Amino acid sequence: MLNWLNRFLKHRYGAPACVLLAASLWGLDSLVRYPASQSLPLTGLVFLEHLIGLIVLTPFFLKSRHSMPPIRKRHLLAFLAVAAFGGILGNIANTRSIQILGPSTATLFLLLQPIGVLVLASIILKERASNRFLPISIWVVLNTLLIAFPDFNLGFRTDEAEMSQGILFGVIASTAWAVSTVTQKWLLRTYSPVQSVFFRFFFATILLGGMALAQGEFVFSELASNSDVLPRLLFLSIIIGVFPYWLYNVGLKRLPASLVTFIEAWYPIMGIFVPMFVSGTPLQGLQVFGGVTLIVSLALLVQFESPKKKDSF
Repeated sequence: MLNWLNRFLKHRYGAPACVLLAASLWGLDSLVRYPASQSLPLTGLVFLEHLIGLIVLTPFFLKSRHSMPPIRKRHLLAFLAVAAFGGILGNIANTRSIQILGPSTATLFLLLQPIGVLVLASIILKERASNRFLPISIWVVLNTLLIAFPDFNLGFRTDEAEMSQGILFGVIASTAWAVSTVTQKWLLRTYSPVQSVFFRFFFATILLGGMALAQGEFVFSELASNSDVLPRLLFLSIIIGVFPYWLYNVGLKRLPASLVTFIEAWYPIMGIFVPMFVSGTPLQGLQVFGGVTLIVSLALLVQFESPKKKDSF
């Protein structure tokens, strides 16, 4: 299995395909998270997601432990930052932004994440893009906006106080995920994807457990009285949690963070398309055009910005 994956990742489109598949799986999140959130409080739900993910990851981590470099203080701080910003702050802020603004309007502020990644990656990781990167990346953003808002209505309401809160949470989410992406890329220079994902879930579980305990949201007893929640929780933890996050790290280890953040733009697009497909809502012509040209622009970015040689798995 690992030999097959290693051969696949040596292909030019192998690592980008991992990120794209991860973003596609994350797009299924809204179908399962909303029903689950009706039965469990937010902090308790996210805590159980990470706890289950940690249990799933532990055997794989133990198998890779003999080859793991020592964890120094700067690595420990970086793992904590990834857990705090990517695992907790980003998720909670994005959820609140969606609750206030709605999924499509909240998507607008997720497009700020690539800007943050580009700035941080140039400063911290010393990444430098080609001259073709800027125009194609702008086209990616414009396509994403076209898919999210085919009628050119950004969905802003007149309640300025409420809108300000939604905008603030959206900016916080995009900034937190930008910090997490660049920090994760820095860690992947030293650690394998399995090790990196394990520590992200390990520290996030501890932090979320403390938050759940402080808020009185330990919800193990509620699982017994809500038998339909457990299958959704397992789906969130494994199919939308551990597996795609591992795929994402496999791709991030081999690609520049500035490229990955634009491939990741497929996630909010899937978050819009999937509910439309499930509800039977037809796509508008501009959305189809935007989807096709988004795929083309992402392929061009991968062609121009992917490293010519891939690391082994």
